[in-house]
Amino acid sequence: MLIQAYATKGDLAEVLKENEFQPSQLVLLEIFVQIIDAMVYLVNYGIVHGDLACRNALVFRFHNSNPQENLVKLTDFGLIRPSTLYLVVGSTASTANLLVLVRYAAPEILPIEGFSNYSKKSDVHSMGILMCEACSQGQLPYASIEDDNEVRRLKLNGDIFRRPENCDEKLWTIIVQCWHQHQRPEVRPTFKMLKQSLLELRLLSIVRYLLRIYFIYE
Repeated sequence: MLIQAYATKGDLAEVLKENEFQPSQLVLLEIFVQIIDAMVYLVNYGIVHGDLACRNALVFRFHNSNPQENLVKLTDFGLIRPSTLYLVVGSTASTANLLVLVRYAAPEILPIEGFSNYSKKSDVHSMGILMCEACSQGQLPYASIEDDNEVRRLKLNGDIFRRPENCDEKLWTIIVQCWHQHQRPEVRPTFKMLKQSLLELRLLSIVRYLLRIYFIYE
C-alpha cells in the first residue's frame, strides 16, 4: 500500500493539456530536476520505475514563471524488480504488468516479452520522453500516429521526435542524450549526470534572464 499526500492540481499531463499551466522553460527545468531527484533516490535503492511519464508526476503547486512556486512528486513507480527499500513476503508471484507502454519504453525493451530488460538506463530513456512531452504542452508521444506497432517500428529504427517549440537547442541536446545511440543503453547518462546538465542549463537561463532585464531597464 502506498499512502501519500493528495495532489490537488492533478497530474502534470492533465494540467498541461488543460492549458491552465503554460510554464516557461525555466519552470520546466525546475520540474525536471524535482522528478530526477526522485529518480536518484529510487536508483539508490535499486528500484526501476518502469513507467516514467507526465501522468505519473503529481502537481501540488504550479506557477507559469516562478520556478520556486512549482512542486511535483513522482508516483506510480512499478515494482519491476526487488530492491532494498521494500520486502516481498510469502509470495513468488510477479508484481509486473506485462503491458509494455511502447511510446515511453526504451528500444531495447520492445523486442522482448515481459520486463526482463527494464533498467535504470531504460528509465533514463523514458525521462527523455517525459521531458519532450512536457515541452510539447502534454502532447502524447508520437501523437500523430495511432498504431502502437508503427511507433514500435519507428523506435526500433532509431527515429526520435522533432524539437518542441518550448525547448531551446541546449535543452533539446540534453533530451536527445537520453535516447543516445539507439539500443546501447550503457552510453546514456545516469540520472545524476542528467541532473547536473539541467542545473547548468538552469543557471545559464537565469543569467540570460537577468541580463535581458538589465538591458531593458538600462
